[in-house]
Amino acid sequence: MKEKTSITLSKDLLAGVDRLAGSKQSRSAFIERLLRKYLKDRMNREAEGVLEYQASGE
Repeated sequence: MKEKTSITLSKDLLAGVDRLAGSKQSRSAFIERLLRKYLKDRMNREAEGVLEYQASGE
């Protein structure tokens, strides 16, 4: 289920989003894809940190 939200971006950032998203996907789809990747990567880094801590025996 999707939720509608509103964000404010600088003109230059929005121009970059439009350029990279191209005509094949919407701004929303492009931003959602980037946020999902960022969150996944961030969660993976945090999990790796926990595993390293546990493996160190501290």
